[in-house]
Amino acid sequence: GAENFIVFPYDYSVSSAEDLTAALKNKVASIKFAKDVTVSNDWHFQNAGAQISHVVTINGMGHTLKFTGAVYNPNNNNVLRFEVAAANSVVKNLTFDLSEATSTKIRAISCASAITVDNCGFIGGANGRRGIIFGEGANNFDFEVKITNCEFTNWSRGITDNENAKDIKSVV
Repeated sequence: GAENFIVFPYDYSVSSAEDLTAALKNKVASIKFAKDVTVSNDWHFQNAGAQISHVVTINGMGHTLKFTGAVYNPNNNNVLRFEVAAANSVVKNLTFDLSEATSTKIRAISCASAITVDNCGFIGGANGRRGIIFGEGANNFDFEVKITNCEFTNWSRGITDNENAKDIKSVV
């Protein structure tokens, strides 16, 4: 009875932009980068599956995710957007390089729930607005955002709240 099922291993290996999109769209729980990945086509986070509504661990394994096309959405130009249902997701050991992305007001990560971001690099550029924006789209602001061992370069703001001065439980 296993016909027509697609089975993803627990640690889904990403070697291309297509691999990353497939992993995100199929709600893989553990994504590991096998090499640096460049997204040269336009990245619409909703179409790419990067409006994340499941708990996921993304481990860059020391690699870089680089964007050279437009990063866009009609409202928020996010690379990854973690929704409330993605509470307690983890992003670690990954460098986001948006220095050549062509959109304006770009954000690397936005989250509406608890998230841990560890040992990540965030490289912005002329169009980099926020490295990490937390609380965006959240109804309940009683959650914890953990950002450790991260470096932010060329952003108007490296880390920011949702710009509505909501009280988040804590940012470590």
